[in-house]
Amino acid sequence: MQYKREDRVGCLILLGVGLIVVGAVSSLLMFAGGVFRFTFTRAEGGDASMLLQSWAGVVVLVIGLAMTGAGYALGWRGAKSVTAPNQAPMRMPDVRVTTRFAEIPGIGMWFQDFDTLDDPKTRFVVQVELPTGDIREFQCDQAVCEQCGEGMVGEAIVQGGWMSSFHPYTGRSYRDPSHLDLFPPTDVAE
Repeated sequence: MQYKREDRVGCLILLGVGLIVVGAVSSLLMFAGGVFRFTFTRAEGGDASMLLQSWAGVVVLVIGLAMTGAGYALGWRGAKSVTAPNQAPMRMPDVRVTTRFAEIPGIGMWFQDFDTLDDPKTRFVVQVELPTGDIREFQCDQAVCEQCGEGMVGEAIVQGGWMSSFHPYTGRSYRDPSHLDLFPPTDVAE
């Protein structure tokens, strides 16, 4: 899951919907006011200035529709299917497990205690932090989810949005090898 991208898409859709509402209301008010003003000033030659200005609300409405459509298109493009059979499995080294949980679709409840889950529709999810700082979310099997402890660092094998395995690193530092300088070598003869 890419949180920054989702935030941008959500803001784009929300701003687009806001512009649709503002454009529709302003266009409707300008048009109604223009008709009302033109009707009552017809004897004096008619003032159609508000009718001519109602196009501005329509332009705002069209811009809002375009922004909302673009937001949905970006969101749809970013939401790939969970399994991508046309993609080759990919190794992702040095990932840190940030969280893991199970969700029962339709209920929307999230669990971190996997022993109580008997529903076959349960969806197991693991979130990992990449070395670049991005956080991605993958669905996986229950066994893989139970193997991923929060805070563990290791190598994940993924295909699309599916994590097929996780191999934790043991006995070495994740990102900071400088701690090795703290201890003198033990095999040096004095």
